Amino acid sequence: MVMRWTRAPAGGGLAVPATGGAGERGGTDGPSGTVLSPTRKRLVLTVACMSTVLVNLDNTIVNVALPGIRAQLHPSLSGLQWIVDSYLMTLAALLILSGSLFTVIEVPRLGAGSGLIRGGIVVTVLSAAALVMVERRRTDPLIDFRFFRSVPFSLSMLIAVLTYSAMGGFLFLNTVYLQDVCGYAPFRAGLYTLPMALGTIVGAQLAAWLVRVRGAVVALVAAGASMTGAAVITGAVVGSDTSFFLLTGYTLLGLGFGGANTPVNNTAMAGMPRSRAGVAGALASSSRQLGQSLGVAVYGAISSAGSGRYSVAAYASVSLPGWCVIAGTGLVITVLGVVASSRGARRSAERVSVGFDES
Repeated sequence: MVMRWTRAPAGGGLAVPATGGAGERGGTDGPSGTVLSPTRKRLVLTVACMSTVLVNLDNTIVNVALPGIRAQLHPSLSGLQWIVDSYLMTLAALLILSGSLFTVIEVPRLGAGSGLIRGGIVVTVLSAAALVMVERRRTDPLIDFRFFRSVPFSLSMLIAVLTYSAMGGFLFLNTVYLQDVCGYAPFRAGLYTLPMALGTIVGAQLAAWLVRVRGAVVALVAAGASMTGAAVITGAVVGSDTSFFLLTGYTLLGLGFGGANTPVNNTAMAGMPRSRAGVAGALASSSRQLGQSLGVAVYGAISSAGSGRYSVAAYASVSLPGWCVIAGTGLVITVLGVVASSRGARRSAERVSVGFDES
């Protein structure tokens, strides 16, 4: 089988692989070589979409089930965080970094000076250093660290981590609020999050249009602003009797979350050699799973929101640091989006691409 690449569409779209050879069933011959037929393209898109839906659906189900799990099994706050993160970490390709999650989750219970925490930090640092040393010596590395010399690629990985960490933290805080504080049944709590799902769908479509018409930077700025607005609104109305503004916050978060994915992919691939596009995409996916795991660990730790049963007023106070961090995360995403799309960043990506071509 011969691997060829179709030309990237005008307006900053991504180049996509086309498999097959002349005469292969389903392919069409043309001046640029054999490309996937429309039917095969739709099948590939369907498989990719369904796999993404299943991953995120499962994680949402786990979050909604947390209060019920705690009522029956009585785990601690760190136990609740581990329930979510143990699922997410198995999906992340960069499992060597998972030791840092243990350190973050257990800090509130054991204390920063604990020998176990210090040991976790040492193991994480040594494991990361060993990964870099081994991969740099391999002729065909799993992770080619030359990717990270590209400013757009490096910042897009960071944006993916921040976006999914904010999403993971948001889901965790709201699950505790809706079920433990407000006393809603899991079904009702799940219905409250539907605007988030609808916002994600709309945000993804809007981001694709913005990337084509105005570029990735505008889409990332809009996504970051939506996430900041969602955190501000939700944090302000937690503890009140109104549902309208709460649902508005959920919708805005969905818009920001869905709106960030397309420009993140676009920015990560910018200037990358086509032969390395698959690996770059895999790293972006790993960054998302790592980010969502970190979100549950970090936001649960800084707010201790799931450590006990709170009154509505008490929860509003306890969860405030979490909402503030999510709002700040949206602002950081906005700034990083501007920097990643700058002229200097694009030049760094071009240099990396040339280096791959020469090797």
